[in-house]
Amino acid sequence: MSDTKQKATVNRITVDEKLSEGLFRFLVCRLKEGRITFKDRFGEWTEEKEKLVNPQNYYRTLKTKKSQAPPWENLAEGQVYLSGQFKEVGDVKETNQFTIDPEKQNFMRIDNIPTIREGIKTLYSDVLRGS
Repeated sequence: MSDTKQKATVNRITVDEKLSEGLFRFLVCRLKEGRITFKDRFGEWTEEKEKLVNPQNYYRTLKTKKSQAPPWENLAEGQVYLSGQFKEVGDVKETNQFTIDPEKQNFMRIDNIPTIREGIKTLYSDVLRGS
């Protein structure tokens, strides 16, 4: 594995909770070192850290340009974004797989991808059942 690929950074940002009209709590984690391909699965990410964001700074926590960030008014609890040096593998709607790509700077919402949404439902169901 090349050092360049090892040093590529990918962040996973979850819009966790709307605390007020001007305040959200985001949960931010990074792809664990050594991963080249990844999906949105438990165990691939470091521990989540809380970040409180407002309309003036939220795009920085999303790790993207203000022009690429979703409008503040469109943020909603449960949205999940990837930001960093990655690209989709094949048709991401079918594979829900990504790969590190140090040449790219990407930002995308992933909770609306059907295969990822189904994985999230299964995870929550397992947690509720105590599996």
